[in-house]
Amino acid sequence: MRIITALVIGLTLPAAADDLTASATDLGLEGTVWVSRGEGPVRKDITYEFEPDGVLVFSYGGATYRTGKWEQDGDRVYFELNQKYRECRATIHGDRIEGRSWNKPGLQWTTVMVRSAKKK
Repeated sequence: MRIITALVIGLTLPAAADDLTASATDLGLEGTVWVSRGEGPVRKDITYEFEPDGVLVFSYGGATYRTGKWEQDGDRVYFELNQKYRECRATIHGDRIEGRSWNKPGLQWTTVMVRSAKKK
């Protein structure tokens, strides 16, 4: 009984090497592309590309920007664009990400994005 207890405890403890990058890889967010339709104050479709090392590339209105950052912890994701002009905290639900966004002027809105078939 003591051996089994020790094994169960050992399995539930996080490994010392665990970090946000490992979590992102396990859930497959890194390297994926997501799209939101008519989102936020811009009311445009926005494409998000979650690149390695926390780089978030986003595109809308015919322009692409590399001024975003992201991090993930399990099914939770946080990202910011343009040095925190806009921020978002969301939860991954399979092929959907849903959460709340806000910006410096104080606007808040719901963010919903779906996984794109396009892969980098």
